[in-house]
Parts: sequence; C-alpha cells; structure tokens
Amino acid sequence: MQKIEASDRKTKNLTLEGLRGFSALLVFFWHVFPLETFSPGNKLISPTVAQILTTIFNGRVGVFFFFILSGYVMGKVYSFQKPFPLKNYLLKRLIRIYPMYAISVLFSAILLPTSLWQVFGHLLFLNPNFVDTITANTVLWAVSYESGFYIFLTLIFAIPILKNSKGITALIICLLLNLFICIFDLNRYGINSWIKGLSIWLLGLVLSWNTNESIQQHNSTIDTKNTWSFIILAIGMDSCINGVNAILKSIFPLITQELSDVTTLLTIPSVLLAFLSLINIKVKRELSLAVFISTFTLILSVILGTLIKGAFWNWPVYPTTLCLALIALGIRFIDLPKSWNLRHFAALGSISYGVYIFHMPFMELVAKIPYLGGGWIEWFIRFILYCFLTILTSYLLEIKLQPVLRNMVVIQVKK
Repeated sequence: MQKIEASDRKTKNLTLEGLRGFSALLVFFWHVFPLETFSPGNKLISPTVAQILTTIFNGRVGVFFFFILSGYVMGKVYSFQKPFPLKNYLLKRLIRIYPMYAISVLFSAILLPTSLWQVFGHLLFLNPNFVDTITANTVLWAVSYESGFYIFLTLIFAIPILKNSKGITALIICLLLNLFICIFDLNRYGINSWIKGLSIWLLGLVLSWNTNESIQQHNSTIDTKNTWSFIILAIGMDSCINGVNAILKSIFPLITQELSDVTTLLTIPSVLLAFLSLINIKVKRELSLAVFISTFTLILSVILGTLIKGAFWNWPVYPTTLCLALIALGIRFIDLPKSWNLRHFAALGSISYGVYIFHMPFMELVAKIPYLGGGWIEWFIRFILYCFLTILTSYLLEIKLQPVLRNMVVIQVKK
C-alpha cells in the first residue's frame, strides 16, 4: 500500500498512482459482494452471482500489485548507489504507516468482540501468524507483511552481497526458500506466505534497481494492450490456482498441502508483464507472447480438467475464468485507445491506503444500522453511505493528516 510521496518525487506518476487505486478497487469489491453486508440475511445477491463478481474482482491480484509497486517505489526513493539514511527511512515509514494503522486497529476492535491480546498483537504487527486476525478487519495482515518488508530493506543495505547484487541475490534466496519449505513441509507460523509476499516485493525492488526508467514517465506512452490483457490474465490465473493444485496433487500424491504457497507464484509472470508495461519497460515480443501463451494454456488445462470431471458448471469460478481468459486473448488482437489508461484511478490511488485499511470496519459499522425492510433501494443507500464514510475518512487521514505528520518528520530529521 506504498504511497508515492511528494517529498520523494518531482512529479506525480499518475499511472502508478492509478495502479494503486485500481488495486484498491479489486480488494474493495472482493469483500463487498460475497459478504453482502448491506441486506438482511444476505439474500439479494445469489451465491452464483457473488462468486462471479469475486472472481472478476480478485483481491489477491490487487495485493500482488500493491507489493510489487511498493518494492519498486522504495527502490527508486532509496538507491543502492547512495548511502542509506536509516534514521530518515525508519521515521518516514513509521509516520506513513503506523498512525492510520493504529486508528484502524482500535476502530475495528470496537466494532466486534476482540481480545486485548489481539489488539496488542496487531499494534506490534504480529498478525496474522502469531495472533488471530481482528474479525472486523481481516485485511490488516498485508500491512504487517509490508512493514516486515521495510525492515528487510535495511538488511539489504547492511549486507554487502545483497546490496551489491542489486537485490537479485535476496530475490533468488527467497524463491529457493519458498520452494524448500514447501517440499519438506517446514512451514511454521506462516513463514512461507511471508516469504512469498517478500519475493513479490523484492521483484519490484529488483526492477527498480536494474532498470533506467525514472519514476517520472509520460503516461501517454503506456501500452494499454499489454496492461489490460495481462491484468485480466493474472486475475484468471489466480482464480485457477486451486485447480492447478488439484491437478498436481493427482499426479504427485505426496505433495504437501502448502503447495498453494508456491503455485500462487504462477500468477506473478502476468502481474510482472502488466507492471512492466506500466513503468514503460519494453519487453521482447517473443517473451511477452511466451508468458501469455503458457499462462493461457495453463488456465485452459484447468478448465479442461473440470470439463472432464463434469465439474465445470458446478462452480461459477471456472466459466467466469474461461471468459476472462478469452477476453484477455481478444485484447491481444485489438488496439485499445490510449485513454484506457490506469491514470483515471489516480484520485483513488492517493487515498488507497486508507481505503484498504478502513473499508472492512466501515462495512461492519453500516451493517449495525437497523434494517428498515431490505430490498435493493435500501442496499444501495447503505452502500453509498459506506463508500462515503470510507472515502471521507481516507481523505481526511491521508490528504489532511499525513502532510502534517510528514512535516513533523522533516523537523525531527533536521534536528
């Protein structure tokens, strides 16, 4: 959920800011539709429609983009070629993340039954692996993970071999650890999931340190065809991960249950190609085509497996995923308008951290308002109120409070 701060850049990159906004929307609607908090008995949207919508709005892919973007921005702000300002870095990360996070934790704890240990553990970023997640705000795990990634960056600068290799050594070690832990079933306290997230974050850092692209770029040059085709393909691939696991376990019965921590990385090539198009890095056509064909083929293999077993129509995820894959394929053969750029989500991107950590507790808050009778009109009114409260709170904290806190950091650093 890393924000591109004004003090760290000369101009705002609307495309990357838009990516954050779009990713926030994926997470936002991923939780709105299946929970359907705004209707009594959750009866307005059928389970089938809810599954279709949550397949399209895949929040996990949104988090992947958050992580890779965060690593990329950190790499641009803190170059491996310059001395690492440890005190400045830690103060800025603390002010950027913690005040809003602490408010969100306390607010969430008030809404639903929460133990003091849960609150204390969340405030120390011990969730989700050492303390149970607060029920009213299950997405806070990503903030804990990202805080750990920030600390890991200090280790990269402290260990010469990691710094001098421009983060590549750290990325390779993380990928090998992920595979090793999975094969030998050594996962404890969710360490494999954390390393998987760190691998995605490091991928952004490696891109930042090994490319010449400036964080400032011309938004009009973005390849919208690659952007949207790979974003849609990534969503389709991630929705098929359970199918991929089932196929592999049928071939290799001794595979551990933790395989999903590795196979989820199959979504990353598509995420990476979409991200490269957004930072204006040209990829050879052959490589781009190879990634698309291999991912598309893997999706079709899962779909074919469900057809053979007669399960294709039993779960709406698979027909929806097939449609997404075909849409992604169709985009490859047409020229999308340049105006179909993610920069249109930039306004939301500027408050996306607030939207991410407050959208679930406000959902619970609105659900506590007594129902008048249900129906679509009441659902719509509740939904508008929910959006208003989430956006207003995010705006006040990110746009109004954050500049004040950043000024405090500047004064503290000058001392």
